[in-house]
Amino acid sequence: MTFGRGGHLQCTCPGFEYRGECKHVRDVRKTALAD
Repeated sequence: MTFGRGGHLQCTCPGFEYRGECKHVRDVRKTALAD
């Protein structure tokens, strides 16, 4: 999990590469927004 250009989260898992979204990114966003 890394921050790409513009602060967007990026993941190297196959799901993210295929869809541009994955459970890893969703989990981090959910945790960050909960605070």
